[in-house]
Amino acid sequence: DATRTRLLPTGRKHTVAEVLAAADRFQARTGRPYIVQYCLLAGVNDAPEQARLLAGLMSGRRAHVNLIAYNPTGAGLSGYPYEASPPGSAEAFLRVLRGAGVVSHLRRPRGQDIDAACGQLRRREGKT
Repeated sequence: DATRTRLLPTGRKHTVAEVLAAADRFQARTGRPYIVQYCLLAGVNDAPEQARLLAGLMSGRRAHVNLIAYNPTGAGLSGYPYEASPPGSAEAFLRVLRGAGVVSHLRRPRGQDIDAACGQLRRREGKT
């Protein structure tokens, strides 16, 4: 919760447990598994210990974890320029999840070379 709140100030409104409980209610009502999107940030939330914590949260849930590579866009509102996890760290994170029986995938980034990856479709200052 502390990391999530630091990254997403709106994360203060609902805890991770509350979000997962709502997702579990959705799954119970519809019978459909849900997807948890997890954006990997180098040195912020991509350590093996954090993968183990996530695996523990997902244990026993009928859900899918989609690991997303961060697409650099420069400094955000916090003023901190986040970086994408190195490929080796992202793969290690995925191995921890899968080793714990969590259905998970690592989404491969596309479009970075033309500034069209997720989060990058925006007007650059000074360009039209």
